Amino acid sequence: MKTLTFLICSILAISIQASSQPFSLKGRFTDYKVGAAIKVFLLKIDHLDQLFLGNIMTVVDSSTVDKKGNFSFSNVAVIEDNTFYRVNVVDTEQVGPGAIMMVGTHENFTFFLLNRHSQIAFLTNTEQVGVQLNLTKSDKVQHLIRQFAVIRKPCNEQVDVLVKRRNALNQDAPYYKDSVKAIFTEMEKAEVATRFYDNIRDFADTVSNPYVSLLAMQYLPANDYHEAHMAMNERYQQQIPSSKYAEQYNAILKGETTYLKPGSKAPEFRMPDNNTKMVALSDFEGKYVLVDFWASWCPPCRVENVMYIKPLYNNYKDKGFTVVSISQDVNKANWLTAINNDEVNIWHHLSDLKGQASKTVNDYKVTELPYNYLVDPGGIIIAQNLRGPELEAFIKKTIK
Repeated sequence: MKTLTFLICSILAISIQASSQPFSLKGRFTDYKVGAAIKVFLLKIDHLDQLFLGNIMTVVDSSTVDKKGNFSFSNVAVIEDNTFYRVNVVDTEQVGPGAIMMVGTHENFTFFLLNRHSQIAFLTNTEQVGVQLNLTKSDKVQHLIRQFAVIRKPCNEQVDVLVKRRNALNQDAPYYKDSVKAIFTEMEKAEVATRFYDNIRDFADTVSNPYVSLLAMQYLPANDYHEAHMAMNERYQQQIPSSKYAEQYNAILKGETTYLKPGSKAPEFRMPDNNTKMVALSDFEGKYVLVDFWASWCPPCRVENVMYIKPLYNNYKDKGFTVVSISQDVNKANWLTAINNDEVNIWHHLSDLKGQASKTVNDYKVTELPYNYLVDPGGIIIAQNLRGPELEAFIKKTIK
């Protein structure tokens, strides 16, 4: 009996100690080079729409990196239970705290589902934060999120190979355009061959934690996997009905908001162009306007500009069509150099040089690059994020 009492007391003591542990999130970069202008930011995800956004979410803490590559967060006052946070690793000389890079396995961020007593430690590298993350101290939830990164890895590794091939192409060669299109086609085939989206759906369906499942579903296209989204919504409403994320997910699926959807009014903006002249969306009333978001440091953006948007502009500029490119650069020299090198200074280029902290970027909820909206002569959004051949086909059908 005394033995049983001792065991019960010991278990209770361990439980109390675990629940009273102070919040701690520590990391170390295995590839850190002393002197690099790298800083780590902890960003709070208040809404699902913010998962892949820039500075529209709240930066709750920041950490410098010491000579050994270590950084840490310990301010429990900024932590809300069962809430997603994003750790962002950025070069502060180039971009803002919320800047996101997502090209193959090269992601400068990772997600955590935190509580006020979370105790987490991990190793990673500066260019592949999520993929190379190795948890050395954690709870079960973070290991499940880590599993999700592993599931996405095979497809992302193939994308790495294709991006490397694309970057090695000679842009002056006559076959350049056809080669880039062929590589884009191979990227789409890689998604199918590796069952990229099907694996995400299966993971979301079977993973035990509903929060991790909900995170995975944010990577799944809504239109192509509508039934899966609806089924998962029922699960979340049953398992985590009081979660703000479950409520938001339900509202998104049921279309309770029309903001930025085709048929809605495009938000007005007013920004300086590459010649410092102030330009507003309303200046182009009466024309079709492709509002294009990009950045000099985004290779897919620059390929899209040269391969698709430039020919479209030349073909339809005399038919009431124009392009307004809004850059997320913070370095003016880089922005202007990219415009000139890519020979796309034939249409309107705007930037307030605030990166993802730009009000316009946040007003338009730009979650990835490149991204675009097609606005009709009356200022109404008629298409969203069409790229390549899809954009060509839509404009050909719309503008006669």
